[in-house]
Amino acid sequence: MNVAIDIGNTRIKVGVFEKKRLWRYFDFDTLWQLQDWLKAQAHIQHLIVASVGQYGLENLYTAHVEGLKMQLSHESDLPIHITYRTPHTLGVDRIAAAAAAHTLFPARPVLVVDIGTCITYDLVKPTGEYPGGIISPGVRMRLRAMHAFTARLPRLEWSPAEELPALIGRSTTEAMKTGAVQGVLGEISFFAESFAKEYPNLQIILCGGDALFFKKQLKFHTFAEPKLVLIGLNRILDYNAEKHT
Repeated sequence: MNVAIDIGNTRIKVGVFEKKRLWRYFDFDTLWQLQDWLKAQAHIQHLIVASVGQYGLENLYTAHVEGLKMQLSHESDLPIHITYRTPHTLGVDRIAAAAAAHTLFPARPVLVVDIGTCITYDLVKPTGEYPGGIISPGVRMRLRAMHAFTARLPRLEWSPAEELPALIGRSTTEAMKTGAVQGVLGEISFFAESFAKEYPNLQIILCGGDALFFKKQLKFHTFAEPKLVLIGLNRILDYNAEKHT
């Protein structure tokens, strides 16, 4: 089996793959929980790690890995071609999501919309070229910024389990949530429409923690895959394992 590990800002996500199929999924709060899980595995064929923070492959228990062990970076061998002007600043989660997008829809231009702490929009062309995209603040960041940069606006939390806020907020709390949530909804719609004009037959993929909430609100067809980054990591791992055998 292949193991793909996505070490994010707040959570650690693990995908166990049998060939191309995601067989098991795990979600951990801490590196110590991940370490205990790795020690309990009797057989891991290949392993890949993507980390946005300070912890990486060198911090993990990998004695049970029989084959390839790799940490994703912009310098890794990839099944896509990055033409981003500053690839060293490119988040590994964006690289993995782009690789997954090209794997799932190899003959179409794809716009990956990753909706979480930040929202990233990444274009992958049918040729496999990945030129870049857009980064903007997510819902929670917008709410916290309103509190941090004003004297009286409250600090609010938001969950995708909530209903879509009404267009007219009848209190300060409601008005702030309308601005943040409806603002993100309008932004996604605008960028999707703009990319679709330039790239006919565009496929849009939503991923990230808030993907399913916004998929329900959007008025155009999208493909939602919350585990897109893990799928991309497994594709990159297979691509490298094939080259090293």
